[in-house]
Amino acid sequence: MSVKSNEKSVAQGSPSVLRQTELLAPAGSMESLIAAVNAGADAVYLGGPRFGARRSAENFDFAAIEEAVHFCHARNTAVYVTVNTLIKPHEMDAVLRDIERLYHSDVDAVILQDLGVLYEVKKRWPDFPCHASTQMTFHSAEDVAFAKTLGFSRVVLSRELSLDEVKHIAETIDIEIEVFVHGALCVSYSGQCLMSSMIGGRSGNRGACAQPCRKPWKLLEKNGAAPINGAEEVYLMSPKDLNLIHSIRELPGISLKIEGRMKGADYVYTVVNAYRKVLDESEENPELEAALSRVFNRGFTGGHFSKEPFSTFMNYESSGNRGTALGKSLGVKDGLLKVRLTDRLNKGDEIQYRYAGGSVGTRADQIYLSGKRMESAEPGMTVDVPIKYQVPKGGELYKTFDTEQIKSALSLGKVGIQPLGIKLTFSAAPGEAAVLTASLADATERVKAQTVFSEQLVEEAIRRPLSESRVEEQLSKLGGTVFYLEDLKINLSGDCALPVSAINQMRRDALERLENDYALWHPNRQEKLKQRSEETQRFPKQMTKEAALKKWSGFLYDLKWLDAIEADQADDRALFYYLSYGKLLDESFAETLAIRGIVPVLPRIIRGSEWSAIESWLNAYEKHVGERGMLCISHVGQLRLKDKYPSWTFYADVSVNCMNASADQALKALGVSGVFWSTEAKLEDVPAFGGATLLDRVPLMLSEYCPIGGVLYGHDHCGACLKKEYELMDEKGARYPLRCSPTNCRVEILADKQLYALDLLRETASTHYRVVIESEKEARQLAEDTFEQHAAFDSTKHTRGNLLRGVE
Repeated sequence: MSVKSNEKSVAQGSPSVLRQTELLAPAGSMESLIAAVNAGADAVYLGGPRFGARRSAENFDFAAIEEAVHFCHARNTAVYVTVNTLIKPHEMDAVLRDIERLYHSDVDAVILQDLGVLYEVKKRWPDFPCHASTQMTFHSAEDVAFAKTLGFSRVVLSRELSLDEVKHIAETIDIEIEVFVHGALCVSYSGQCLMSSMIGGRSGNRGACAQPCRKPWKLLEKNGAAPINGAEEVYLMSPKDLNLIHSIRELPGISLKIEGRMKGADYVYTVVNAYRKVLDESEENPELEAALSRVFNRGFTGGHFSKEPFSTFMNYESSGNRGTALGKSLGVKDGLLKVRLTDRLNKGDEIQYRYAGGSVGTRADQIYLSGKRMESAEPGMTVDVPIKYQVPKGGELYKTFDTEQIKSALSLGKVGIQPLGIKLTFSAAPGEAAVLTASLADATERVKAQTVFSEQLVEEAIRRPLSESRVEEQLSKLGGTVFYLEDLKINLSGDCALPVSAINQMRRDALERLENDYALWHPNRQEKLKQRSEETQRFPKQMTKEAALKKWSGFLYDLKWLDAIEADQADDRALFYYLSYGKLLDESFAETLAIRGIVPVLPRIIRGSEWSAIESWLNAYEKHVGERGMLCISHVGQLRLKDKYPSWTFYADVSVNCMNASADQALKALGVSGVFWSTEAKLEDVPAFGGATLLDRVPLMLSEYCPIGGVLYGHDHCGACLKKEYELMDEKGARYPLRCSPTNCRVEILADKQLYALDLLRETASTHYRVVIESEKEARQLAEDTFEQHAAFDSTKHTRGNLLRGVE
């Protein structure tokens, strides 16, 4: 492992973009953090005691965070702390107290999802670097440029982007860019997934995802009885793990992020060490790929980054650890599995056999070779291992827990690094206190030399005077520190007598002071806080004037219901239409919306190549509406259009993820007139000025992966959705419709039941209601303002979602 350079952009004050490629490692525990640093990470990211997107990780309390920051900074490693969840209204004060503690703990940056948190942080601590989490779904150069104006210093890009898109953004926008290069992939755009939330109240936007996507699913035609995929391809939404180790050299100056805060220290060390070696060494090392396969993985893919086809992107066989090939089964007899090994088997290794829809396995606590008990067995041997299950003869066996690999990684992960060269100068003379000065070999203005004095005076030696070799021996004892001795000067005047214990104490005191000084990377934060230096950001000091939402906001996916609604807008009603990419290619459609006074709603995802069609359509729309245009955004990055159309009225849809008053206020400060709060918000939390959803077939996922094309053809753009409608069915038999966009093969997975709260109308604080129309009856109710004459809640076709229970 190479020793990291002392030149650290964070320590010197971060530039607008990274000076060098950064290897960013996960730290779910202190053991994993130490392993990451010792493996060569340039930075680590970790979660505090709450409000992080990996709630089930061990995480860190504030005392542990301070310890972690000191440990990392002393070893030239930056520390970023995740506060990347959506925040409930009553939690905002607690979040800000936590962030204040992080600020004073010398943390290098916070990773955020909630726009309201960013808004409050920039008012209080304008110099505290904020990174936009991948949960904010920034996915184009246009979005990222807007993120910079909000005050973000770094953006973590969506994992759906290709290499060319990432490089274009990094080369175009003067901001730090971070991308995931290894670990678990989500099938949905991060920050746009409500599946776990709607099914069981455990929100991915709150760090509590239950991963229902990793369970078995079946693909059916709409209302069909038999699954299309039969019994073989059941893990339809479980991607393989991302592995870009052979591509990272194509990403200079970018932060390369490894996923894995839920993984152990052995995983962290193995993966970080492999990526460190690839970054530092000029030649490929085939052993690295083998090492990566021996720690947890679901099989590897280049994912969307490498534009891999669905057939190699997904792991249809299993959602668990793939492991490595171990050998073949020769059958089970008398409770013993006979295995012909193709790989080494050690006591404690775990063995797995997979079949369509499941797996069985055992731990090799006992290994028998010709009846003799063994601690290990080599490739080519045939051994017996006790097992409780039947495994067919010829079945492929896998090793899913490699004790040898884990022990090696854990041991290496504890081997400390000493990245800092120091100079020591020791002086002693009888009748005076001894003096020791310690300084960095590569001096910096920030880190001052440290001088300490012996607590007792040096005496005149009677028998054995202190020798230079004895002083050198004591001052060279730097084991367990971050320092290595680069230069030592010893000045002894006359015959000196000083106990060795005094010299050792001087060494410990000087090095402790020097390390403390070096590890404090942001000493001027208090001074900067008092100065309140202005940063370039869009949040103005005064909010823009609010234009209230109307009582009813009807959202349409299909204009066929317009015949059931009056053409002109009523005083208490507004109509919104979700633009599909097919409609965006039809500029004449802009006139239809303009004439009828319908507010166009932009797609949630607009990739860089798609913005030209959007802008062309908006130009056509502008010709008909002039300065009286209206537009509803579905992603905060789309608010960049406010500069081009300053007189238009802007709205923010539920996918912008507003869940608290600070986020609402931030959007208003950016020019939004009306905000529809997230469907994850508890109904009682939506204030009078917020838009509350009372009726919607909620989109649970938005994905670049199409299960239709994946199952039927193994690739996208198959055209199957143009001929038939399809659904997914879970293990309980619930059916989830698929809404497809044939133009770009983007897919939404819809809820199995309609979100319904019309019967709770009088119990809400909000006086503005969002309803998504999917029938002629609902369209007429909207037209006649008769929603209050609602049908009763029907649990067979309706759900309350999170409106009453809230989310975890």
